[in-house]
Amino acid sequence: MNLFRRVSCPAKLNLYFAVAGKREDDCHDIVSLTVRVNLYDHLQIRLSETSGDDTMVCDVPDISTDHTNSVMRALSLFREMYEFPHRVSISLEKNIPIGAGLGGSCSDAASFLKTLNEMLAFPISGTDLQLMAAKIGSDVPLFLSSSPCIVKGRGDHVASVNPERLEGLRRVKILIFKPIFSMDTQQAYNILDIPGSWNYTNSDVATNFIQNLLSAYESGTYDSQSYMNTFESVTNSKYTELGLIFKDLPEYFKLFAHLTGAGSACFILLKEDYDAKPIIEYLCEVLGENAFIALARPQLVAA
Repeated sequence: MNLFRRVSCPAKLNLYFAVAGKREDDCHDIVSLTVRVNLYDHLQIRLSETSGDDTMVCDVPDISTDHTNSVMRALSLFREMYEFPHRVSISLEKNIPIGAGLGGSCSDAASFLKTLNEMLAFPISGTDLQLMAAKIGSDVPLFLSSSPCIVKGRGDHVASVNPERLEGLRRVKILIFKPIFSMDTQQAYNILDIPGSWNYTNSDVATNFIQNLLSAYESGTYDSQSYMNTFESVTNSKYTELGLIFKDLPEYFKLFAHLTGAGSACFILLKEDYDAKPIIEYLCEVLGENAFIALARPQLVAA
C-alpha cells in the first residue's frame, strides 16, 4: 500500500453557464459546459498507523482546516462508508483563488476522495463516490471526471464530453482574472430569484446552445463572443470594475470577457500567439495590483 501521495487539484472554467430555474429543494437547475485548466491546488495525503485524530494544515491562514473544510468533510463521509485503521494527515497548498467560481474547494474534495480510494485499493465504487461527492457540494461530482463535462441539475448530473469535440481550444490560452472581492454565491442566486428582475434560461435552449458551441469547437474554430453566463448581468450591474472591463475589452482590444460560475473570476480566450501583456497591464490598472491574474491552458483529456 502506498501510504503517501501528492496530487494536483485543477481549477475549472464554465465555458457556458445558464441557470434554468429554482427547484423545490431551494437549489437551482443549471446547464453548464466545463473544462479543467492547468491552475492547481496541491494536496499531500499521508496514511499512518499511529494513534490520534486526522489532521489538516493549509498554507493560507484564512482557510479553515476543521470539519467545515470540504476535504475534511470528504474524509468524514469516506469513514462513514468504509472503516480503515489509518490516521490521515493532509496538507493543502492553495493556488486557486477563494470565492472565484473556479471550483477550488470542490476540486480539492474530489481529488482527495479519488486519491484516498486509490490508496486504500478501491474499497468504494465509482457510483458511491459520485453520491458521496454530491453530498459535499454541487460542483464536486464533476471533478471526479478528468474530461470536459456537460453539467445539469444542481450539478449532480455530469456527462463527459469527448475532448476531440473541443479541438478548437487546443490552440487557445486563457487569461483568468479575479478582482480582490468575491461574489457570494447564495446572494447572487437570491438576486436572480427576485420576480421580474432577471430571466432564467430554458434548459432545452441552453442544451442546444452548448451543442452548437461544441460543433464550432469540433471544426477547429471558436468565437470568443458566443458565450453566456446568467450571472454576468447581475455582477456587471453590482460591481463597476467588472462592468467597465466588460465594456472596454470589445472597444479597445476586440476581445470579450466572460464570468465563470457565479464569479467573481472571469476569463478571456486568446489565440496562442496573442501578446497578452497590454491586457494584463490594463487589468492591473483597473483592478489594482492585488488582483489575481494568470494565463492558463485548457486540459483536454479523456476521463
